[in-house]
Amino acid sequence: MRDLRILPSTGTGARTALAELASGAKLDQRRWLAAGRGWRLAARITELRLCGWRVQADRCIETEAGGRAAVYALSAEEQRIASDMMREQAEAIARSVALVGGAA
Repeated sequence: MRDLRILPSTGTGARTALAELASGAKLDQRRWLAAGRGWRLAARITELRLCGWRVQADRCIETEAGGRAAVYALSAEEQRIASDMMREQAEAIARSVALVGGAA
């Protein structure tokens, strides 16, 4: 049986994180914040995990306060699955728009 994975809604922080992870990027809070994506990367990662995504975490970045912060990534297989699912969804949306005559 295949593991169930759900795509987060388009336009959400969780979807943005999944798209970046699917491209092979590694995410950490410092870069997420610097990119203007918000304070709560860990919350977005939790959302992805609740949607069935196997996000890996490695605590390897030193913080300015001397602590350690997580760096998040997807395995190559998870990247492929996420990319395929997002592509298939975009294609289905494009077909639907074409069926109803395109955007007004």
